[in-house]
Amino acid sequence: MVEAFLWPNQMEPVMLNSRHSRRTVLAGICRTSTLLALPNVARGGATKPTKRLAMVRQSEKAVNLRASAALRFRVFFDVLAEQGYIEDHNLVVCRFSDGQGSESYETLGQALVEAAPDAIFVAGGDVVAALRPFVPATPIVSITNDPVARGFVSGLAHPDGNITGVSVDAGLEIWGKRLSILKEAAKDLSRPYFLTVKRGWESREGAILRGAAGQLNLSLSCIPISGDIHEDTYPNIFNAMKAGGADGLIVSDTPPNTTNSRTIATLANQFGLPAIYPYREYTVDGGLLAYSIELSKAYRLAARQIADIFAGAKPADLPFLQQTRFQLIANLKAAQAIGLTLPPSVLLLADEVVE
Repeated sequence: MVEAFLWPNQMEPVMLNSRHSRRTVLAGICRTSTLLALPNVARGGATKPTKRLAMVRQSEKAVNLRASAALRFRVFFDVLAEQGYIEDHNLVVCRFSDGQGSESYETLGQALVEAAPDAIFVAGGDVVAALRPFVPATPIVSITNDPVARGFVSGLAHPDGNITGVSVDAGLEIWGKRLSILKEAAKDLSRPYFLTVKRGWESREGAILRGAAGQLNLSLSCIPISGDIHEDTYPNIFNAMKAGGADGLIVSDTPPNTTNSRTIATLANQFGLPAIYPYREYTVDGGLLAYSIELSKAYRLAARQIADIFAGAKPADLPFLQQTRFQLIANLKAAQAIGLTLPPSVLLLADEVVE
């Protein structure tokens, strides 16, 4: 296996062969140019001290954690810049992939310790849980679902440790709501599939969905995604779902799905599956329906918290933020692509219609 990482002072990826240790690969991402080592940089008449930020994104290649890769990352770095922290000037960014399994998490944890960041940004609750023992005193800003249920904090208003961030769910009931919207949009729906990892299918959200499916007289199934998940993982899953009689799809918010949103939306349309997604970004990538928060806003809020921490705030003093406004987005082009006419009841409820 070959992995590509981009040094801050280079224009092309450096290719590292798998014979190199995982620790060598992860630690190498933090190499910085002389410019990044400058103690202070003035911007707009103000002087901000140089800070170090570690970024860890579950199932995302380290090279993709940059403003040019996706809207959410562009918003993230724009907010940091607005607050006076600019990469390649007074912000050192160390980018890490989450790896696979406990051995990789141990290696990643050690690499984070060696990187000595002033703050760690993590998207994905599983990664937070795995890495927290390695960095118990380093501020962690996380985008995750239900941090209280996960045991990260005892309460949203008053985090009591080194973790704060943004919660991106509105309770488990949201999954039943999404399934009912999909049923309203596709009247003939009878055998939807839940696209998620094994943990998601076996978790409370899976149980909630199965209960909601029963109330809607739907037969809900799942072929869990597993292994080293990347874009080439999904075609086989879609083929298997279609062979099992799938006539609709509800997509989970597991990070591998978010990373591969464009692939999933494209495959759903190719297989003629009406689908509902957890984030608006999927509809931008061609997906049919989303009932969601705006993911880029979560990244905006997280970036502001990181800037506050750089300025001296403690995670325990920063409430865990929670987005409460959910929007329904409908994509008419996607409906046309799969031969579906969205009923007026859905279009009237939609906050945004993509034409």
